Amino acid sequence: RYGGEEFVVLLPETNLDQAFQIAERIRQNIAILQMQKFGINTKLTVSVGISSIAMDMNRVDQLIDKADQAMYMTKERGKNGYFFYQPKE
Repeated sequence: RYGGEEFVVLLPETNLDQAFQIAERIRQNIAILQMQKFGINTKLTVSVGISSIAMDMNRVDQLIDKADQAMYMTKERGKNGYFFYQPKE
């Protein structure tokens, strides 16, 4: 647990395609859960941000910051999905 409702999953020796597959598997497993709030069933969603240490980063906080930025891009695109951080050109 990184903070609040945020969690970090570190995937050493995982390529980008594998990271996407894991993110999708997490998304699907969260989507089948239901939570009751005030007696009403609520579906859960997850917004995942993905970054890679291979992007000229040398500190873990930089890696997490890029994943956090990607997570906000996921939320801007409608939530319940994942996005890979790409630097702005």
